[in-house]
Amino acid sequence: MNIRPYQYIRAIYEEGSLLAAASRLGISQPALSHFLSSVEAEAGQRLFERNNRGLVPTGAGWIYIRAADEIERVKAQTYGNIRRLSGEVNKGLIIGSTPHRGIEIYSGLYKIFTAIYPQIQLTLREAYMSRLLDMLKDGKIDLMLGSSSDFRQKECRFLRFFREEVVLAISEKHPLAEKAGRPQDLRPVLEDLREVEDVPFVISGQGSAIRRISDSVFEAHGISPTVIFETDNIPLRSGMISSNQCIGFLPATYVYRDTSLRCFSMSPKVYIYSGMYHLNEKSLNRYERHLIYLAYQYSKSIRLNERFLDYPDPAVLDIIKEFSGGEDGA
Repeated sequence: MNIRPYQYIRAIYEEGSLLAAASRLGISQPALSHFLSSVEAEAGQRLFERNNRGLVPTGAGWIYIRAADEIERVKAQTYGNIRRLSGEVNKGLIIGSTPHRGIEIYSGLYKIFTAIYPQIQLTLREAYMSRLLDMLKDGKIDLMLGSSSDFRQKECRFLRFFREEVVLAISEKHPLAEKAGRPQDLRPVLEDLREVEDVPFVISGQGSAIRRISDSVFEAHGISPTVIFETDNIPLRSGMISSNQCIGFLPATYVYRDTSLRCFSMSPKVYIYSGMYHLNEKSLNRYERHLIYLAYQYSKSIRLNERFLDYPDPAVLDIIKEFSGGEDGA
């Protein structure tokens, strides 16, 4: 079942340019341009138009993309059913993920991975970081999407994908907003956290990477913050800050997503690292390594900004090298 043409259209949509899509697909830009022209001629309408964000789907383009998604799903289901009939279905993989950032990656990852490996059943387990680490150590999940500020795990190996700045976020209505900046402005720095010691803070729960970072910053600046609320729910923390109930530390991506937020960098800057975990003694098989590669690539496609930087460790670089020639490893 050849679904390559549909994957070409999806690549153009996801990359926003013919050059980037052609590079990802491993074909020349003229060949991809000719393909798109032939599909548009057959459809009788343009599938993409150009604006300041690059190539974006037209109404006809969205119809085509949704149809492509359904065709990919049918292919995965069809071959999965065939393999089940012949007893070839593997046990599968259980992936641990946080309820917000991890789920965002998993939703895209599931679709790509199951199209390549329809015989592998992916199962999701949701929890916050401290609980996920316990589940990984207990063998209840195989791999885990997560973040870290401390690589000195005795039982778990953290595969680092990216480095993201953690900023002090405040509402645009806060008195300090004039000194702060939008996330694209990298200049505003709060040199002395004692300036906000009496301002209400919302903080993350004990055991999370953000909490360890926050505590270390408070300690370095010699302050005891006025904490009014504690939660691991990042969208909730972001919402409380946006409504000017308090201030708090957030991964920079959340500030980019809310136009009512402003932020300061710390001095020195502080970072959180995102990637995947597995048990130290675990030997990764091919489809597990491919899943890690796909998770890295999908994360990269939806998150890179001035404060969210590509930062793969040597083990991840080896996996990228192994699979960067294409994603048809089934």
